[in-house]
Amino acid sequence: MKRFDVKHTVFHILVGLYFIWAFIFAALLAMAISNTVEPRNSELTGMFPVWILMNLVMGSALYVVMRMFRSKDVINKAVRVSFIALAAAALGIMAYMAIKA
Repeated sequence: MKRFDVKHTVFHILVGLYFIWAFIFAALLAMAISNTVEPRNSELTGMFPVWILMNLVMGSALYVVMRMFRSKDVINKAVRVSFIALAAAALGIMAYMAIKA
């Protein structure tokens, strides 16, 4: 019987958590931009920047922990590209929200 590789399993669990975070974060960014373009709920307008920053910190923590594994897989490249795209989108949306307000 093969030996159970805990490090490999933990890495894949972290990747799974990362992609769940990425999907939820993209939905949050879409809601923020939608509410900024066409204001529907004024109470949420002030809360979106805090939620975006908090989620960006959480995603950054996940990203840093995954980078500690030093894997050279295709998964790491996909994570890096998606993280950079989401971080840039978050900063852009927050700047747009600040200008629009």
